[in-house]
Amino acid sequence: MYESKFDLPGMGPHEVNGTVGFDEPSQRYRAWAFNSLGIAIEYTGVWTDDVTLVFTSISNTARVTYTRRVDGSIRLLSERRSADRTFEAYFESILTRRQTAIERITEATPSSAVYVKNTM
Repeated sequence: MYESKFDLPGMGPHEVNGTVGFDEPSQRYRAWAFNSLGIAIEYTGVWTDDVTLVFTSISNTARVTYTRRVDGSIRLLSERRSADRTFEAYFESILTRRQTAIERITEATPSSAVYVKNTM
């Protein structure tokens, strides 16, 4: 499950909730996104190289590309089908990993302290 909140150019605040899973029989990723505009989109995804995962909507009207960058961040490029049937950039973002509460506590705690992380 994931949640994204950001501003869309010319539209303001936007929210997307969804889920991603791997479909073993087809060897593809499957994703479903539900956005604050009331739109649900189903995607399939494949790795095109060692750092790029591309999801294309089942309707073939949208594409989302995730590219892992050297610094550990991920470039997200969202594209939509234009009138001439080619994909055009809709928006782009750089994603970074959010630090967990445990990581924040560990950083703020002297190294002599011991914490046990629940692995269940």
